[in-house]
Amino acid sequence: MTKPSIPQPRHFASLALVFVWASSLSAQFVTIDIPTTYIAGYVETVRGEELIYHSPLPYVDRSLLVRSLDRDHSIEWRTASVPDDFDGDTAVFVFMAGIDVNEDPRRFDLFVNGRSRVQFRNPEVIPDGSIVWTGEGGLRAEFRVTLIDKYGDAMGYVFLSVPREHWEVSRSLNLQVAGESAGARTWFMIFKEPIAPRVSFRNAPALVRTHEGAQQTI
Repeated sequence: MTKPSIPQPRHFASLALVFVWASSLSAQFVTIDIPTTYIAGYVETVRGEELIYHSPLPYVDRSLLVRSLDRDHSIEWRTASVPDDFDGDTAVFVFMAGIDVNEDPRRFDLFVNGRSRVQFRNPEVIPDGSIVWTGEGGLRAEFRVTLIDKYGDAMGYVFLSVPREHWEVSRSLNLQVAGESAGARTWFMIFKEPIAPRVSFRNAPALVRTHEGAQQTI
């Protein structure tokens, strides 16, 4: 078997120069928000079990998890505020979520400002597209599935439509999800990431040699 050739010292020197050059450049990150009528359905945690888990977005992995074990062990969080200049009758709050696909369905309750408004069950089979849960007081939750993971569970985004009467005074909502006291491990989770449309640019901390001279990539 032929041994791989060992680079000469000058190669190590040039390689070290590249790393020093690259590390001396400071990477910059620029985010541009895109105007939208949607409102972030998560901004801060109130309480609940936290779990590191995969999501529809590769850089999001922090979640709040609730199971059908004990109804007292719920998850609770706050939304962003409805802008003062919003003049619609219904605000739509968006948050990222995942749900257990299980042949033994369990009930979950979504509380809005302390009151159970939407009751839903986990799907028994892999959903195709969206799941719609109609609640009380004019509330409606649409779970748009964007990912079926390797375990066959559904992940995506919940679009929670809430009439003005529920947020007109406080402008934001306190949301909570509780499962049954069934001793079952059937789960629902939301991800701790404010959802808002934006475009992000990050420059690489290195220069590229081109015919026009050294240039930086984005």
